[in-house]
Amino acid sequence: MLLSKTLFAFREKSREKETPENGYQDSSPKLPRKGEGSIGSSDSRNITELPVEILIDILCRLPIETLLSCRCVCTTLRRTITSNPQFAHHYFSISPVHALLCIGTRVSRFLCLLRLEEETAADLHVQVPKLKFRLPIHNLVILNSHNGFLCLGHPPLYNPVIVCNPITGEYVHLPSRTDGLEDKENRNQVVSGFGYCPKTNQYKVVRLICRKNIMTEVYTLGEESWRSARHAPKGSRKWFSSGFYFKGVFLNGKVHWVSDEMQSSDFIITFDLETESFGVVRPPSHFASAEYGVKWRVIIGELGGCLFLIDHSSSFHLWIMKDYGVQESWTEVCDIGEYRPIMYLKDEKILVNYKNTKLACYDPRTNIAKNIRISGIPPYFTTVAHVPSFYSLKEIMKNAQSHIKVSRDWEGINSFAI
Repeated sequence: MLLSKTLFAFREKSREKETPENGYQDSSPKLPRKGEGSIGSSDSRNITELPVEILIDILCRLPIETLLSCRCVCTTLRRTITSNPQFAHHYFSISPVHALLCIGTRVSRFLCLLRLEEETAADLHVQVPKLKFRLPIHNLVILNSHNGFLCLGHPPLYNPVIVCNPITGEYVHLPSRTDGLEDKENRNQVVSGFGYCPKTNQYKVVRLICRKNIMTEVYTLGEESWRSARHAPKGSRKWFSSGFYFKGVFLNGKVHWVSDEMQSSDFIITFDLETESFGVVRPPSHFASAEYGVKWRVIIGELGGCLFLIDHSSSFHLWIMKDYGVQESWTEVCDIGEYRPIMYLKDEKILVNYKNTKLACYDPRTNIAKNIRISGIPPYFTTVAHVPSFYSLKEIMKNAQSHIKVSRDWEGINSFAI
């Protein structure tokens, strides 16, 4: 129905352009008016006959649920949606950030894509399409989300094992090299990150394995195996004192982790995916004082393209680095309490997660959070910011397409009542 309305609006707009002020009507073929025939009838122009640029423009205006249904209409639509890089790029460029809900603490069968449409917290209307996406390995956790892809890890080590696109259903197993991961002494001793290098058009996964020293390995999607990278800085064994840090934050081409290094204020460690080298991002200047010696109470994340930091040691102050890499640009925004920021909403409000049990719309100007009630969702879930895309692993792994699989049980997205 929505596709028909979009086409009808496009048709009427085209008719207006074709009819000059003197009333002369061009005799060239036109899309039929309502009632003159169906879109697919022999006496009218079929949608598949539209120029590909126009077809892509029309499709990119549709919600993702409708797009997935359109794949079943005909071969042309299916190929455009699933195999056209121009469509994938344009769709991703205009796609808003969604909240991806993982039911429970681990990915089993369902992921829920949350779309918030209204501007004010008081009038929030929530639509929750459900992604039915079953993987051959269960009990996975979401480590990272980038460009529509998810990097999933397997607890208790949180070793990255799969990269997938839950929209297309494509996934690939990462090589299974497990040096240093099987010893009991290394339980919970892996941190990782996933991101994209635009200069080389490569997606990379990095993992740090704690042995006597930190072993750093990098895997580039499409290659055959992990390879060793530069060693981590001295004293970095202490990064692994808490399992809280197994998820890296990808921003500005670098993966970020929090170190529990007691002797230094430079506890935000980075790994540049392009140069494959380590660095640091300096926190707000007052973190150098002795009272901030326990760094495991600090969490970091990405919010609106900026690095954020929350100090849980004595308060819950939210800091945002407005100019990446510039220490003086850290700005204290608010006391956010025990809420975890997920993404910006309209009117400078923030979607937040409270202890993985509820979502709320938080206004930092008034320090008020209004709960978002979603029926049909179990009482415990994790949330990540996610921009859905139709990017295909086949475009990324052109020389290793035999490794790409598509979930047979994948049923796309089906809306359910709330």
